[in-house]
Amino acid sequence: MAISDVISAATNWPLASSEGLLPTMPVTDGSTATIVCKTGHYSRAIGQAVSLESLLLIVVERYIAIVRPFQSVLITRRLRITLVSLTWIFALLIAFPYVWTSQIIIEADGQTDCRTFVKWNEIEKSVFHGVGFMIFYVVPFVVTIVLYSRIVKSLNQSRQTLEGEQPDQQKLRRIHQQNHVVMKTFLLIEEIEESDTVEPNLKDIHNLLKNIQSAITAMQGNIAVLAKDNNKLSSDVAELRKVIAKNNDEVEKLKKDLNCHFYLLQETLSEPKDERVWKNEWGGDVFFSHGSNHAKGVYILVNPSIVVNVENSYKDIDGRIIAIDVICNGVNLSICNVYAPTSCQFQGKFLQILNEFMTSNLNITQLIIGGDWNATLECIDKRGGTRWKPTAYRNGIISMMEELDLIDIFRKLKPHIKSFSYESKFLKVKSRLDYFLIAKHLTQHVHNVETKTATTPDHKAIKLSLKLSQVIRGPGLWKFNNSFLKDKNYLILITESYPIISEKYANIVDKRLR
Repeated sequence: MAISDVISAATNWPLASSEGLLPTMPVTDGSTATIVCKTGHYSRAIGQAVSLESLLLIVVERYIAIVRPFQSVLITRRLRITLVSLTWIFALLIAFPYVWTSQIIIEADGQTDCRTFVKWNEIEKSVFHGVGFMIFYVVPFVVTIVLYSRIVKSLNQSRQTLEGEQPDQQKLRRIHQQNHVVMKTFLLIEEIEESDTVEPNLKDIHNLLKNIQSAITAMQGNIAVLAKDNNKLSSDVAELRKVIAKNNDEVEKLKKDLNCHFYLLQETLSEPKDERVWKNEWGGDVFFSHGSNHAKGVYILVNPSIVVNVENSYKDIDGRIIAIDVICNGVNLSICNVYAPTSCQFQGKFLQILNEFMTSNLNITQLIIGGDWNATLECIDKRGGTRWKPTAYRNGIISMMEELDLIDIFRKLKPHIKSFSYESKFLKVKSRLDYFLIAKHLTQHVHNVETKTATTPDHKAIKLSLKLSQVIRGPGLWKFNNSFLKDKNYLILITESYPIISEKYANIVDKRLR
């Protein structure tokens, strides 16, 4: 827009001189005057067209950033350059008739005049000016009114939400904005086809990592603008933008090699009222277990570009456990996402609830469970700080793994690799708190598990890759679930049934059936 204004100003003065302001100067004579005439009218038309198109793009960009925040990341640097280039190309083409028809007319009194469309009839002039009026005035006017109406409506809704909060809630929200910079994107699961190489899908990771960051920025920005000053973002949101900009290189690096079917998020700090926005903007299936706006919350997001059959979903009431049963490439899977408490006071109770949750709802033999466990399983999983020693909570996880026949797949594949998913720079401690536990039966499907570039200031993403299409199937096996032995009703049933069954089949000859 600025460039078009400068060009227009630079060419308007020569045009004015050619129209008679300086009729005696040589620059306005003959062919030179004709060139100046054509250039002047052409630049005027281009300047007006580019200015209106640029204004329209600004309105659309503001609408997307405020009303559709999850889609704001689609406006990349490359797209901006493309759109700006198209505004100039379109303006150059639509204004070309001014070059074609502009000419110098010498009046009877010797005065020069630069005119356009001299040889056009009235119908041709009406069509040209009518189309130009519709494209450059009517359409921008209507679009601007509609989009700004939606923007005002969205801001009013944010203000009503803020005004409806109690003072304590407002204080809590401000503390959250200061301390919780971005949502933690943690576990990612992909299913690899028969080929060993997978081309990265940049759009998918765009819709995950930067979408989440931009959404938080935009939504918090809306609230801050209304709460404080319509012309100034709050210091909290400004700080948030700085952190996002600082981590932008890491996010760009992460985009290059992440292409996942399922995304497991922890500590989403979400509430039920957030579900509609997530579902509308994500475009695929999203499964929630909410905590509050200052603690807990877990999600499972299904990549909208893939086809999977989600048969069931399960969640706890505390915002720490969410699970789904899916059929992916013909294989049944139970995928569970957990966010364990940090306090040892609540970890034991959490483990008990988790154990009951899994045995009651999920297919343990096809289980993939991952999340932020807030515990290291082995000495190799920690560096710095106090000396590592097994805690009661850690021992509880190990017992659960043995009972349900689960394994730490990262340590199984990489027994001597030191890799850390959490880092506290203040305490100078690194730990592997985030990991997948999977059923031993699924080990044959695992292609790789790796720790990815940091997606938040202190946590990294863990990526589990599966080859579900390359299954080596052997004879069917049945394995008894030891957790049933804790069910008193089950024990009573077996105790009462055993004598009856033994007597009924006592004379069976085939020893394989004993």
